[in-house]
Amino acid sequence: MLKISFKDLYFFLFIFIFGLLVVSSPISAATEANTPISKSFKELTNNEILEKMATNLYKLHIIPGYKSLYESSQVLHSSMVGFCSDQNVKNYSAVKDNFADTVLSFAAIEHIHFGPIVDKYRLERLVYWPDHKGRGLRAVRRLLKTQDKNSLAPEKFVEKSIAVQGLTALEYVLYGNGKDQTFQELFTADEKGRFRCNYAKRLTANIQEISEKVYKEWQKQTPLIKELLNPALANEHYRNRKEVLLEFYQSVTVEMKKIHDLKIRALFGRKGKRSKPKRAPFWRSGLTLKILKTNIETMDFYVQRSGFKSLLDRSPVDLQFHVTKMFLEIYASFKDFDKGSLTIFSIMSDETSKAKLQKIAKTVSHLNVGFARYFALAADLPLGFNASDGD
Repeated sequence: MLKISFKDLYFFLFIFIFGLLVVSSPISAATEANTPISKSFKELTNNEILEKMATNLYKLHIIPGYKSLYESSQVLHSSMVGFCSDQNVKNYSAVKDNFADTVLSFAAIEHIHFGPIVDKYRLERLVYWPDHKGRGLRAVRRLLKTQDKNSLAPEKFVEKSIAVQGLTALEYVLYGNGKDQTFQELFTADEKGRFRCNYAKRLTANIQEISEKVYKEWQKQTPLIKELLNPALANEHYRNRKEVLLEFYQSVTVEMKKIHDLKIRALFGRKGKRSKPKRAPFWRSGLTLKILKTNIETMDFYVQRSGFKSLLDRSPVDLQFHVTKMFLEIYASFKDFDKGSLTIFSIMSDETSKAKLQKIAKTVSHLNVGFARYFALAADLPLGFNASDGD
């Protein structure tokens, strides 16, 4: 006999109410005519909010996000050049700090899987992760071992494997095996150490170049971006509001699934029997938890600033309260991790901490279900729509 819990009944009740709310919302003349909207969010209809979301996310999130990545990559390259010319503890510390800033800047914008970032494999060239079966790491080690100076020429380097070109490769160059190796052990005074420094400089220059191109292309608005901001039937890619919304919809739901499946659940191994902290992103540099928190804060920012919050506020069920509560629960767990100065390794070796990390994964999954279902309703998509399918 099928048993339905009160929790399940409550969930399906508010999904049903959502449907009534969205279907009954009138399509405004401004939306139909694709004319500018000058009303405040409180005055907008649901469909007008959806139209305005693209502009908000472009101005308040995408442009500032890629600008931050570009600026941090400039500082990183400068500090790397400085370290290689004068190797000392202070300069090495500056490089690692700037590396962390750049990685976290990327984490705040990594859910954007459309636009200039996907051209010429720029996303994968910036961060090659997950590295299935360690193929990328082997390519980095091979380059360090062969010391092929010709491969570091700009025109040659971009033709190398994407795994050896970005931040994941740079992490290995800077941190080695991740066991507190000193810069003297990594950047030795011989030819091997000099090649390592030259490789690091080429990496930071490449990271800066990619970040600059992506930022400037978003800024100057390529034809694709103009279509994104101004959907029309004559466009090649974005013909209506629904297709634009799908891009942002997927950027959230796919990223949340990535956080749950790859960045957290994968660390527990098969059936949770054996912990695998080295599956975590950027574990050598100790940035895993900061990356996860930044990823989740980005999703929170998306809700608050895009206009999606206004849709939640209008629902007959207090969705904003439930969404805010879930984000606060996640932040409380990260605060506990910070208090204990925990790393991903110490978390995975302690049952209480592991349980908190599992709870974060579960909460992210619940958030993702809420986002996916409500976005589907708002965009008139079927509730069974899978963001990963792209159809």
